[in-house]
Amino acid sequence: MKNKTNKQKPLKTRRTFIQSMIVFVVGLSIFAACKETMAGTETPALKVKPTAVYQSDVLLPKGVKAVWDLSKAYREKTPTRERICINGLWQWQPGDTKTDQLPTANWGYFKVPGNWPGIRHYYQKESQRVYAHPSWKDKPVDDLAAAWYQREISIPNNWGERRVVISLEYLNSIAEVYIDGKKAGQMLFPSGELDITPMCTPGSKHVLSMKVTALPQQDVVAVFNDSNAPRQGRGEVMRRGLCGDVYLIGEPSGARIDNVKIITSFRKEEITFKTAQLNLALGKQYTLRAVITDKERKVADFTSKSFREGDIKD
Repeated sequence: MKNKTNKQKPLKTRRTFIQSMIVFVVGLSIFAACKETMAGTETPALKVKPTAVYQSDVLLPKGVKAVWDLSKAYREKTPTRERICINGLWQWQPGDTKTDQLPTANWGYFKVPGNWPGIRHYYQKESQRVYAHPSWKDKPVDDLAAAWYQREISIPNNWGERRVVISLEYLNSIAEVYIDGKKAGQMLFPSGELDITPMCTPGSKHVLSMKVTALPQQDVVAVFNDSNAPRQGRGEVMRRGLCGDVYLIGEPSGARIDNVKIITSFRKEEITFKTAQLNLALGKQYTLRAVITDKERKVADFTSKSFREGDIKD
């Protein structure tokens, strides 16, 4: 028994020695790291990329992509204004008229602009496809009264001194707008603009979400037949949702011209300019100037009289 015990001792000693060395090496590593930090040398911070939008479980068909890169978007630009089209595939899912709780999962995809499925008229066919999430793939969406939209937007770096606006050219019927999960405002049928400047930072990315409600989808209305006898029927919105182009706009934040209308009359040989003036400073005078050119050659130059805030002039 004595010899057997002596033979096991070296094995136990080697195992203990190896464990001790591991603990010693780990201890040295921790000490070195602490010493480096105390000396003022900063170790690289762990960079965590924030989740911009909630991921979808929907696999899009080959060749179909949701492209949210604004550098590839259609845009119109002047020295003081810029308008960027944010059409395309957005995350989408059916909503509930009774709640404004922003969804955090179950996103599918749907194209903007595009009216929701459910058109029952012989003269108009469905033109857009819904890429449904598995959780609501088999549920009917033809009679929806509300739906959620979501996508990522990037604010250009050079918009620091500009007013940032979301513009909807055709909306049916109400849109509740959210930026990064916080409510920004509301837009109503048939179109509208919403100032989101306080909620955006130039050079950064934000999540744009919208709850769109179609009215009077659930209302009961009186429908009259040829005999003038009223009967009850359900009101219906033929084209529901974001049915027109959607733009991200950067425009002057101070005094600016808006709603420009040009009216021409060949018979009267005259041209009329009608504009709205916004954010005019009190006590300050402004002048409107319009120039007509033909192939870079000046044809006419019009200058209005000076006006102050509160004056109405065309």
